Amino acid sequence: MNVKDSGSFQEILKAQRRAIKEKWYRIFVPAEYSPKAREERQINDLLDRIFDCLIAEPFRPDRIRAIGASLTIYPWLTADTLGSTLETMANQIGQTMAVDHLAELQPRLTRLIIELVIGFSQETLRMQNERLEALSAAGPELIARLDLDELLHAIVIQAVDLLKGRAGCLCLHQPDRDILASAVTFGDVCQVGTVYRKGEGLCGQVWETEEALIAALDDVEASHTSIGAPICWGDLFLGVLIVQADGSRRFSASDVKLLSMFATQTAIAIRNVRLYEQEQKRAKQMVVVNRVGRKVVSTLEPKQLMQDIVTEIRCSFEYYNVIILLLDAARQELGNQAIAGGFENLAPPNYRQPVGEGIIGYVAQTGQTLLVNDIDQDPRYIVGFREEVQTKAELCIPLKRAGEIIGVLDVQEPVANAFDHTDVIALETLADQIAMAIDNARLYQQAQQDAETKSVLLREINHRVKNNLTAIIGLIYTEQERLPEEHRSVYQSIMQNLINRIEGLAIAHSMLSASEWQALSLSELVTEVIRVALPALPLGKRITIEVSPSTATISPEQAQNIALITSELTTNTIKHALREKDVVNIVVDIITEGDVVQLTFKNDGPGYSREILEEERYSGGLELVKNITEVSLRGAFSVKNEEGPVTIMRFSTQERMKPSSSSSSSSSSLG
Repeated sequence: MNVKDSGSFQEILKAQRRAIKEKWYRIFVPAEYSPKAREERQINDLLDRIFDCLIAEPFRPDRIRAIGASLTIYPWLTADTLGSTLETMANQIGQTMAVDHLAELQPRLTRLIIELVIGFSQETLRMQNERLEALSAAGPELIARLDLDELLHAIVIQAVDLLKGRAGCLCLHQPDRDILASAVTFGDVCQVGTVYRKGEGLCGQVWETEEALIAALDDVEASHTSIGAPICWGDLFLGVLIVQADGSRRFSASDVKLLSMFATQTAIAIRNVRLYEQEQKRAKQMVVVNRVGRKVVSTLEPKQLMQDIVTEIRCSFEYYNVIILLLDAARQELGNQAIAGGFENLAPPNYRQPVGEGIIGYVAQTGQTLLVNDIDQDPRYIVGFREEVQTKAELCIPLKRAGEIIGVLDVQEPVANAFDHTDVIALETLADQIAMAIDNARLYQQAQQDAETKSVLLREINHRVKNNLTAIIGLIYTEQERLPEEHRSVYQSIMQNLINRIEGLAIAHSMLSASEWQALSLSELVTEVIRVALPALPLGKRITIEVSPSTATISPEQAQNIALITSELTTNTIKHALREKDVVNIVVDIITEGDVVQLTFKNDGPGYSREILEEERYSGGLELVKNITEVSLRGAFSVKNEEGPVTIMRFSTQERMKPSSSSSSSSSSLG
């Protein structure tokens, strides 16, 4: 349900507080967990505090971090699941907000998530640090390190010092390739990057058994032994730590136990750093997602929009190459729309790739995200541009709108294992925004094209109508000149009346054309129609005009009718009022009451006859005015004398007003 109420987003959220909290509760508490009454109250109190922080002024990061720290008491929450849980809770709020309020609320939601995650991560790290300090005095220095490379080097050096060894190395497990690869070495045990498979060498044997082992090295004297200990976090195998002894001693069972204990500390340290780096990366990515989200709604030109997107993603996430390709459904091909990064000069601007071919084509065909951290191991990969493209890892995200695939967002790196699940989450979040922005830009562009087409057609139609009206007036003048002398005086008045009516319609049409057929100002229309009739004044006669200013506007259809009415009443004034006077004043009053307008047309010439006032007889022109008012405008018509003839017309600018019963009977009596 989209909330359309006015007011700040805080007021709207307060009105929705209970419903939002109920949804949050169902998201926050797993279905399989049944909290007790006391826990339910505790959780509801927690959600209240989060909600209050979201709408509070000023925003209090310290208070939010404290709430994030308190989340560690819930057994189902981990650093991996907390972010997604908070994102789902934030999305529930987004579904209840209008677009303008959501744009204001989104940065605050993002900051709320970041501060909660940071508070949770910091508290988790603090608790783990306390346990490490209690277990071993060797752990504090490692736990204090938050850079993975620095930590790994410190682990190897401390392990060698701890066991009085001569060399050491640390091999990390790469689950996607199912190998061990040496990440850090000290001494001459092995080279960085050396690969071990399960069961191969001491590293492979420790991996296979997940137990600490002592072995003699094949490439050194028998007196040189080494110890290998598994680095495990629960059931998660992280790697192997190796320490090699020098020739003066051999490792004992106590050395094995000591290294195993140290490896346990090492696992915690590595896991903590990875979690910290993931959360830091995730927090940074969420900030970038928010920034890119603001950028994609600020541009409505499709090509520029997509180029801005790939450039922002590439710079913010520091990816090697980012490209957007859109689907040509008719040709079943993906076409290059925007690219930023290392492949900019390699990719042809008109590059196309068939759906179903390569990683990009596979994603466009299946609509599923695909992460390949080693393209050498995936047969779907094809070289898209040239052989110079040194892609080693690729992440491709489908762009969908209303369930339909409209293209893909693809990022590539020249090194293997460059992406993780945080990249997937961030880019999938961005993909939804990008697809919506591209769709909106396309709609905007189409609307512009449609508007231009409509404008061209209107100009052509208006031009032709204006020419036709001018031609008709010209024909009338021609026919008037061709009348025999004895008939000219009889028909001249009729012809002039007809010309005035057509010119009144022409001026209304010109004004409507200029406004692109939008509502017209009633006072401006009346003024212009009166002015266009003045050139028909007899020689030596003059008319002054006074039209009261008004904000009333009328529809295009009403404008045509008002033009005829005004033209007819002006013609009647010229015909009758100027017989006995050289100067006549025309006064038009416009009064509005809601959407009802009263238009009063009067002059200071001779008043209406008794027959007209008592509705016994109307002149042809006045009868036309009456019929237009009551039938076409669905309004009310009346006449009176007040220092001259007064004609009153009442009608609704919304075209809903119906004639009164007396007016209806008058129309019937006229037959």
